[in-house]
Amino acid sequence: MNDADLAQTVRVIDDTRQIINALNLYALAIDSNRYELFDQVFAPDVQADYNPPIGWSDREGLRRDMKSAHAPLDGCLHRITNHQVRVDGDRANSICYVKVRAFRGDDCFEMGGFYDDEFARTAQGWRIKRRFYRGSWWKGNPKVLGGVADFVFYPVVQPLRHAAEADKVSYLKALAKS
Repeated sequence: MNDADLAQTVRVIDDTRQIINALNLYALAIDSNRYELFDQVFAPDVQADYNPPIGWSDREGLRRDMKSAHAPLDGCLHRITNHQVRVDGDRANSICYVKVRAFRGDDCFEMGGFYDDEFARTAQGWRIKRRFYRGSWWKGNPKVLGGVADFVFYPVVQPLRHAAEADKVSYLKALAKS
């Protein structure tokens, strides 16, 4: 491996690390009620699709509504796993799984799904430009979520397999290009 190849490899490894850190920071922002951290995760003009008809076309709207949706909870825990990242210059794609436990009092609601994200390198670091979230399953008491549950988290479920069959997973499209 020559020096140029080594430098490229190191850059991709570091880019991947930064992208995974941004994905995990999203979970920390919500779980700690620190929504100002969204500035380090999302581009100002993010396009976010969280189960139709819920979507946003800007970071401020996403921040406002996520804060409002999580406010009634006593707490929640987002676990983001199975990170896959593909870097292509100043663009990247990632897919990861998420499992969320939301609780209020002694009651809880759990759900799992996946985030399919498109990233852009900015002067401030990697930011999510487009997010496609689909919930794949849920269990527990959806009333824990308040009125939000009626139209956001259930009964809409779309396992990754179904999204892939419908050709809606940008990470898989990026893999096909390589």
